[in-house]
Amino acid sequence: MAQPNILILMVDQLNGTLFPDGPADWLHTPNLDLLAQRSVRFANAYTASP
Repeated sequence: MAQPNILILMVDQLNGTLFPDGPADWLHTPNLDLLAQRSVRFANAYTASP
């Protein structure tokens, strides 16, 4: 079985408005849109730091 490709995005100020189904209709993110179509998205992820 082939190993899956794993990409973890860690940024300082990423919020829900930047995702393809986010509330910012004016924001165009074609590369994030393509990545989201081929990915698994965890809608409820938690972190120990703010």
